[in-house]
Amino acid sequence: MKRLPTIATSALGLGAFLFWLVAHPEWISYQEQYQLFLFNADYLAERLSVAGGVADYAAEFITQFFYVVPLGALLMALICVVLQRLCLLVCRRALPGAEPRPALSMVPALLLVAHMGDEEVLPSFAVALVMALGAALLTMRAGRWRTAVEVGMVPMLYWAAGPVALAYVLLMAVHDALRPDLSLRARTLGGIALAAYAVAAIAVIAQTALRQYPWPDAWGGINYHRNRLTYPALQFVIEAAVGLMPALAVGLHRIRLRHIGAVEMSVAIAGGAALIASSYDRDKYLQLRYDYLIRFERWNDIVRSAEKYMPATPLASSSVNLALGMTHQLGRRMFEFSQCGSDGLLCRFERNMVSCVPTAEACFRLGMVNEAMRLYFDSQESILNNRKSGRMTQRIAEANIICGRLGVARKYLADLKETIFYSRWARMAERCIDAGDLTPWDHIRSLRYTTPLIDDVDPKKMLAVLWMGNKDNRMAYDYLMAGIMLDCDMQMFANMMPTLADTDFDSLPRHYREAVAMFWLQGMLPADSRIAPSDEMKRDIRAFDTHFLMASDRRKMLKSRWNKTYWTYCLVTFPALAASTGATTLKH
Repeated sequence: MKRLPTIATSALGLGAFLFWLVAHPEWISYQEQYQLFLFNADYLAERLSVAGGVADYAAEFITQFFYVVPLGALLMALICVVLQRLCLLVCRRALPGAEPRPALSMVPALLLVAHMGDEEVLPSFAVALVMALGAALLTMRAGRWRTAVEVGMVPMLYWAAGPVALAYVLLMAVHDALRPDLSLRARTLGGIALAAYAVAAIAVIAQTALRQYPWPDAWGGINYHRNRLTYPALQFVIEAAVGLMPALAVGLHRIRLRHIGAVEMSVAIAGGAALIASSYDRDKYLQLRYDYLIRFERWNDIVRSAEKYMPATPLASSSVNLALGMTHQLGRRMFEFSQCGSDGLLCRFERNMVSCVPTAEACFRLGMVNEAMRLYFDSQESILNNRKSGRMTQRIAEANIICGRLGVARKYLADLKETIFYSRWARMAERCIDAGDLTPWDHIRSLRYTTPLIDDVDPKKMLAVLWMGNKDNRMAYDYLMAGIMLDCDMQMFANMMPTLADTDFDSLPRHYREAVAMFWLQGMLPADSRIAPSDEMKRDIRAFDTHFLMASDRRKMLKSRWNKTYWTYCLVTFPALAASTGATTLKH
């Protein structure tokens, strides 16, 4: 029993660390990606100018270290451990002379991990909870000055940590209600007076110092959630759990059963695990995982992930196709994965901070630098709480350097120099600009196409211009052919067939061979005998054609041995996509 608190803390810390590091490292990267912590006075003043600013500033200082994912996982685990130990100390204060069972102290930390299944929940909420518990423990030690400390602590804590100060008020009221040295009347009136004072103090601050913010922000928090008009119910459940901790500790302590401590611990861990598992949507976090892997150029890991969980959205498909393009597998393996038409190659523009990133990264690596810069800029400006992004600022600076806008690039580099993890790169880039040596960007500069991609222009035409301008741009050619095949534009594929003539048919990527075989089946022989279908490919497409014509339900083709061929995509999948979007079907 004496070791149970230590075991609980160790289990929580290790479990949280492995959870963030192994199960959801993308959450760690996502949090760091959409903020840019700067070491300057203006940044500090801006954060401290609103309620909850101290917690927000401290959380962003911690979050910048999430750039190193294992370090970020460790820091999040430490926050959970500190929260649990503070809750345990509160329980001990409520049970003087007795050792509280530690399962209850784990509940707020487990609820917090589940709450962060909403990826827009900011670490500032966790820091604010720690501050509220720390303030409560300090107040409990104030002795005869306790009332005066409470009076001063409420507005100070509200300005430092935000509306989590209400959890502090509830905790102090509940703790006082359990004090045996006070009369029932004193305990009741004291709790009511403290609550009324807190509500009045917060209302005055909201009406004077926070007039530019909506009234609900004063009670729900300005910087707890990236979308400021969102106040998740679980946030208030966690605050209530923290505030009611003394009463819950006393109530559970009165339950006397054999091995009750181990039973409570098992229930807390099992219930917490179930809640956490249900809070992290697999499809949403799969896309965040793709974005995380793209950021660190782990292309093979993206492909392996797609083999396990088939991409189901244009955003996921564009990420997988980018990985295939970077590893030169696009023409060989593209139709092994579900496709969403040409939107799954370069997603259409959407005004949000997530969906454009894979397309922006693809455009940057293809050489469409102006388009990549526009997408990264729009993504950064779409961040819900109007913060900046270190990753996107770096890419925008690079794009300006490549395009020769060196003065603009210096402005972005000036911000990056005031960070920890981007400053080294920014100083290197600035030295290159000063020396007139842009060698680090020579590869992208050689691929670059100078005209911005306009929304109403067919991306295939831009890819064709890129490839014709630089025949060594293998990725542009692969993307061009992929776009043609995804649109089932057989006429354009026929026009591109002479570009395949320098390669023997058996050396062509598999899906190109399958497209050529479709022409052969329709009696249109390629002009160059080198790309004429092999006897084996002729037998395969005849067998497919027979199977396709005889199938009563052609959707079953998607489960047949032909489901990973271009033929099935072109004759089964693409018509279904075209019907759902009203697009034109096969173009011959």
